[in-house]
Amino acid sequence: MYEITFHSRGGQGAKSAVMLLGKIFSQLDKNIQAFPEYGPEREGAPVRTFLRISEEEINIKSSIESNDMMIFLDDSLFSEEKIDLLKENGILIINTGSEIQLKRKDVKLYLMDITKVALKIINRNVPNIGLMAFFPFLMNEINEQKFKKDLEELLSHKYSKEIVEKNMKTYDEIKKQIGEKYGKKI
Repeated sequence: MYEITFHSRGGQGAKSAVMLLGKIFSQLDKNIQAFPEYGPEREGAPVRTFLRISEEEINIKSSIESNDMMIFLDDSLFSEEKIDLLKENGILIINTGSEIQLKRKDVKLYLMDITKVALKIINRNVPNIGLMAFFPFLMNEINEQKFKKDLEELLSHKYSKEIVEKNMKTYDEIKKQIGEKYGKKI
């Protein structure tokens, strides 16, 4: 089982991202469990959102205690203590324009200022779709072209053509920056 926790603020689209990822992974014949954990349900409030992906049926009914991946859509929510729940050699993605040095050396750290790109293209701090460009980069079982096509199709069921185009442009820009910064083209 592969377990991921998103740390974000209400309105940044983490719940939508997890639900979209869940649909995409279920199309790959994976069992998924996707759910948010709210405090006050308002824009800007901290939100944790969880995604479990498995070949087997998932019978766990609790939040994730041991993560394969942790994602911080808002760097102000990040602290070293939170990554105690990250497994050895786990993946940590932080949406930030700052450099971050970790005490833990067994973590694969990825830093990207997705908010800057989202603000430039979408004109809103909604980094969720740009962030999703990391999944084909980090998970070999994902075909990037199919992933992108499925993502665009799922977005088109909920949003206008203009919003979908802006989100996909954000996705493409982050994909390009991942390749430039981390040396792997997807």
